[in-house]
Amino acid sequence: MSLAQLFGRDVRFFELLCFSAAEAKAAAHSLVRLLPRIGHDNIESILGDIAQHRRKHKALVEEMTTRITQVFNTPFDREDLQEMNSAIYKITKNVEKIAERLTIAPQGADLTRIKRQLEMIEYAASVVETLVQEVCHAKQGASVKDTHDRIQAIEGDGDKLMTECLRELYQGTDDARLVVFWKDMFELVEKAIDRCRDAGTAAFITMLKNS
Repeated sequence: MSLAQLFGRDVRFFELLCFSAAEAKAAAHSLVRLLPRIGHDNIESILGDIAQHRRKHKALVEEMTTRITQVFNTPFDREDLQEMNSAIYKITKNVEKIAERLTIAPQGADLTRIKRQLEMIEYAASVVETLVQEVCHAKQGASVKDTHDRIQAIEGDGDKLMTECLRELYQGTDDARLVVFWKDMFELVEKAIDRCRDAGTAAFITMLKNS
C-alpha cells in the first residue's frame, strides 16, 4: 500500500466516481437516441450500447465496493462513498429499464409524448456528472451548491411535467392498454429523474461533510 493510499489520497476513488457518472450520462444519451428508432430496424445496436453502459457501470461499482474494504484511509467516509456509488448506479439501471419497456410499447403508442422526459433525464444525468466532478476535484462550495440546485430544479420540473402528462392521460381517450403502458412509463421516468436527484444529494452532502 502506498503512502498516498494510507493517508487517503488515493485518486482512484475519485476516478471511479467520475467514470460512474459518465456512464450514467452516456446511458441517458443513448436512451434519447433510442426513442426515434423504436419501430424501425437497427435498434439492437443502441440497446446494446445501453446494456454495455450498465455492465461497465456495474464493474465500476464493484471495484469501488472492493476498494472501500481494502484501503485503510479513504478520502471520504466509507458510507458516503458507498452512497454516492450506489445512487449513481441506480440512474443507469433505471435508464436500461426504460429502454426495455419502450421496446414493448403497444401498437398505436405515440412515443414522442415522452421525448421531453427522456431529454430531462439526459440533462439531469449530465448535471450529476458535473456535480460529482466538482466534489471530487474539491471545487468551491458555492459552485457545488449551484450545481446541486440545478438538479433540484430539474426534479421539480419533472414532477410538474408528470402531473401534466397524467392529466392528459386520464382525461384522454386512450384504450386501457395504452393507459396502463403510459402510466408505467411516466412512473419509470419520474423514478429516473429522482435517482439523479438522489445522486446529486449524496454528492452534495459529501461535500458539506468534508468542506
